[in-house]
Amino acid sequence: MALNPTSNEHKRKSRSGFDLQERRRSLPNQDGQKFRIPASVSKLPPNGTLVNIAYFPGWTQYRGQGRNSCHQRPYLPSSIPWASLDYVMFAFAYFDEDYQLYPADPSDENLYFTINSLKLATNTRVMLSVGGWSFTHPESRRDEDTRHRFHNMVRTAESRKAFIASCIEFCQFYGFDGIDIDYEYPTYNDRESVTALFREMRDAFDREGSGLVLSLAGASFVEGIQGYELDKVSMYTDFLMIMAYDLYTAYDLSRTVNIHTTLVQMPTEVHGGHSVQGAVEYYLDHGVPRQKLVLGMALYGKSFILSDPQQSTPGQAKFINGGDPTRCIETRGDIAFNEIANLIHPSGVQAAQITPLWDSNAKAFYFVYGDHHNWVGYDDRPSLDLKLQMVTELNLAGVMWWSLDQDLDSTSEESAFYKQSHTHHKSKPTAPQAPFQVPPLDAFQANGHLETQTTSSSRDKPKVTPAPAEQEEAFHAQDYPADCPPIGVPPASMTTISPDSLGRPGLVPYVASKKKRCLAEIKDRQALPDTPVGNIVLVRCSGPAGCIDTWQAYTCNPEGWSSPSTCYERDLLSPSLYFYGELELVRAASRDRNVVDSNAGHGLSRASYKLSTQVGPYRPEYITEFLRLAAAMEEKAVQKKAKKEMKEKKVKKEKKKVKADGRSKSSKKKPRRKSTVKSSGKQHV
Repeated sequence: MALNPTSNEHKRKSRSGFDLQERRRSLPNQDGQKFRIPASVSKLPPNGTLVNIAYFPGWTQYRGQGRNSCHQRPYLPSSIPWASLDYVMFAFAYFDEDYQLYPADPSDENLYFTINSLKLATNTRVMLSVGGWSFTHPESRRDEDTRHRFHNMVRTAESRKAFIASCIEFCQFYGFDGIDIDYEYPTYNDRESVTALFREMRDAFDREGSGLVLSLAGASFVEGIQGYELDKVSMYTDFLMIMAYDLYTAYDLSRTVNIHTTLVQMPTEVHGGHSVQGAVEYYLDHGVPRQKLVLGMALYGKSFILSDPQQSTPGQAKFINGGDPTRCIETRGDIAFNEIANLIHPSGVQAAQITPLWDSNAKAFYFVYGDHHNWVGYDDRPSLDLKLQMVTELNLAGVMWWSLDQDLDSTSEESAFYKQSHTHHKSKPTAPQAPFQVPPLDAFQANGHLETQTTSSSRDKPKVTPAPAEQEEAFHAQDYPADCPPIGVPPASMTTISPDSLGRPGLVPYVASKKKRCLAEIKDRQALPDTPVGNIVLVRCSGPAGCIDTWQAYTCNPEGWSSPSTCYERDLLSPSLYFYGELELVRAASRDRNVVDSNAGHGLSRASYKLSTQVGPYRPEYITEFLRLAAAMEEKAVQKKAKKEMKEKKVKKEKKKVKADGRSKSSKKKPRRKSTVKSSGKQHV
C-alpha cells in the first residue's frame, strides 16, 4: 500500500529516514533487555565513592578519516575505559516533529548494539543523551531546522507523552539504561513545561519497572539554566550534571583571554559566580541536593589568537579571534587534550618545546604556541585534583567528562610525520604509530614556570639543589619564637608540580583511580572532609600569633588518613596544594554575593547583566528571551521606583499641606473684646 504523503509516518521517514517500528520488524529477535544493567545495581555508587561519568560522541567513529589531516584512529566503543566508568552517555540522539527518537547519524545504530554489549563485563550503565548543542543550534541552513523541537515538545501533554514513549521504546529495543536530557537551552517561559516533562518522565520510567535512569546536563551560566526549576527538576532526576566549561570563549565581548575552566572567579571578572565554583554554588543555592550533583570536566582546551604576543597573562591579555582550528577538532577556538599533550611532549621529530604555565587565580594551565600566537587554557592532572577536592569537600556525587575521544590514549597517539609539520618538513613519509613517550624535563617550579632546556646535553645534567640537611639547617637558623611549631623541608612533590604529571595519557582513568573517598577522621588536630584516595590535603598548623604561616600535610590512603607530617612554610608549597585549605573561605565569600544576586528576581543575576556569550543577529532564543526578561525586569524596577518616588512626593506634599493648614488655623484667633471706659466708670462693649 502506498504511503499517504500527508501521514506522520511519511513525514518522519522523509526527514530522518528512520522508523523504530520498521526496525523492530526487520530485527524480530532483537531484545534490548538482555543488555540492560539490572535495577538491583545502585544508580549511584555507595556512600564513600565518587561516580565517574563520560560522554561518547557517535561522530568519533569517523575520526582520522576523510579529507582532513588528522592522523588519529577512529574512537570506537572498544576504546572506552570501561573499568573506570559508572556511566557512558551516548551523544546524541535526535527526535522529529512527531517527537519520535532517531539516531543523529544512520551509522550510530551499529554503535548502539556494540556499546550496549560491551558494558556488561563491568556493569557500566550506558544512557542515551538526547539533544545537544547542534540539535538546538544548527550550524547552517543546510542542517535540518531542529532548533524549536524541544520547545514544541515540552509545551503540551500530548507531545510530551509521545516523546517519553519513544524514549522508553528506544531503551527497550537497543538496551540503553536510561535517558539523559541535553536541552541547550530552555527559556524562562518554558520553566513549568520543562518541570512537567521531567515529572512525567519519572512517572513513566517508574511504571516501566526496569530501573530506567533519568539525568540532566545543565549549563554553568545563568542564561542557560533560566528555564529550569532546579529544585523541582532535581526531585525527578537521578542526578544532574553541570557542564562546568566554556566559561570563556571567543564570543566574549571583553575580548580578554581566560581559562574556560577557571576554578575560582578571576579577579578581573565583573559578573558574580562566573567560575566552576560559582556554578556549583548556584545549583546548590537553588535547591539541588549535593548527593545528586555531578561536576562536569573538560577534556579539551579553549584557544585564542593573541592581539599582543608579549602579553599572555589570563584576565589581562586580549585576543582578536578564536584559536586556529586543529587537525582533529577543526573548529576555531577548540583543542583536544590529546592534541595538547602532543604539543607538550611531541613524538617523532623533536618540535619546539611548549612551556605550560600555572595560573594561580584560575587554578589551571595555559601556554602559547604556533606562528599565530595561539593561547591555550586547559586542565591537567594537578588542576583536576583541585576540582576533585572541591567535589569531595562539598560532598557532591562525582564527576562527568566531555568527551572520551579527546583524552589521550592509544587511539589518539599521533604518527611521527604529524610532528614534522611543526618543523616545516614538506615531505610526509609514512611511519607507524609512535608510542607515547614523556621526554625528561626539569621540574615545574612553584612560581608557575616550566623551565626547559633546548639541548640534550643540558637536559641530561641533573638540577643542582641544596642537600636536605643544608635546607633544614637554613630553616632552623631563622629566629622564630620558641613556642611556634617546628618547620620542616617540604618534599619535592609538594614544592613542585612534576612535569611527568602534565600531558600524560588517561585523565579519565587517573581520576577514576581516586574514586574512593577517605572516610577516616584525623583525631590529632581537626576532622578533614572526605577526600579521594591519593590526594594530599593540608591544614594550617596551630600556633600563637606572630608565628610564620605553616601547613601540615595528610595523605588519604585506602586504609585512611596518614599520620600528620611536620609543618611546612606556606610560601614553599605548591599553590595547587595549599589552595585546598582556603577553599571554604573563598566559597563562603562568593556564595554570599551570589545569593544576593540570585534573589534579585526569579534566578536572574541582575537586570543589568551584560552577556558575554553570543552577539549579533544570530543570538539563540534562550539569550534573546533572557535579554527580554532582563529588560522587562529592569523596566518594572524603574516603574516601581518611580511609583515609589511619586508616592513619597505625594505624601510629603500632603504633610506639607497639613502643616501649612495647621499654621493658618493657629493664626486665625477669635477677636478680642474691646472695652471703652467712660468717665462715668461704666464698661461698654
